[in-house]
Formats: sequence, C-alpha cells, structure tokens
Amino acid sequence: FKMVKNEESYIIRGFWKAFKENFKQATIMWIVILLVSGLLGLDYRIMYQSGIVFPDWIKIAVMAVTFVLLLGLSFLFPLQARFVNSIKNTVKNAFLMALSHLPTAFLLVAVYAVPVIAFFMVPQAFPVIFLLGFGIIIYIQSFLTLRVVTKCESVLATKAEPEEDADSG
Repeated sequence: FKMVKNEESYIIRGFWKAFKENFKQATIMWIVILLVSGLLGLDYRIMYQSGIVFPDWIKIAVMAVTFVLLLGLSFLFPLQARFVNSIKNTVKNAFLMALSHLPTAFLLVAVYAVPVIAFFMVPQAFPVIFLLGFGIIIYIQSFLTLRVVTKCESVLATKAEPEEDADSG
C-alpha cells in the first residue's frame, strides 16, 4: 500500500517490520486456507476422477463455494496488512468487503487467474511469470484494494468522530 501511495522509502525495512507484526496471524490464516483448499481439491478429484457420476447441481455448488472463497481471499491479506483485528474478524470483514465491492473482487480474482492460466497455456513463460508475476500481482492488488480500504477507513473515521450537534449532557 505504501508503494502505491508513494509513501515508502525503505522497502526492505518496512517489509521486515510488517512481516514480524503479522507473522503469527498470517501463518494461521495460511494453514486454514491450505486445509480448505485441500478439501476443495479432494472434492474436485472425487467428482471428476472417481468414476462416480455426480449431479450437475453438486458440481455447480462446489464451483460456487470455490468462487466465493476466492472472492473473500482476494481481500483477506490486504485487510490483514492494513488493520489490526482478530483472525475471525479479518476473515469476516474480507468476505463482507468482497461481497460489497463485487466488481473489484471479480477483477482481483481475474488478476490472480491470469498468471495461472498463462502458465498452463504457455509453460515456457514460467521463468518470467515466476520472476515478475508475483510482484506485478501484488502491486495491482494493492492498487485495487487501496481504493476500497481507503473508502472504508473514511467511513470508520466519520463514525468515530463525535457528533457536533449532539447534547453532551
């Protein structure tokens, strides 16, 4: 966020500071993400490789759950980096923010999907995707989520200010 806003002067120092502050919560969130992703991957494997014919509504339901999870995950770590909150509230707020800002959430999922699709379509591009892809994705993500987060911060700031017309008695 600081790079997007041109506020950061020491990138590595800022990175290590944020890394130390967020390590425990981010690690717990990653473990949960890996477990849920593993379960979804197992569901897909059972549906498409087991030989059992599943009804279309089950396949659509699993795909819908996957897509809603991707929408929420697109805001999870930006919120973790920006706000001090419990893991439960960070996850809840990420999903609420994704659902209340659907166009941005769809765009974020698309930004994450482009390198994955490019890797499978053009495997020779892996070195370029590996070297540049992560940084470009995070920069674009920061640019997109900064608008949403700034809007939320301004709403929170106006709610935190006491009303001037209210009687203090």
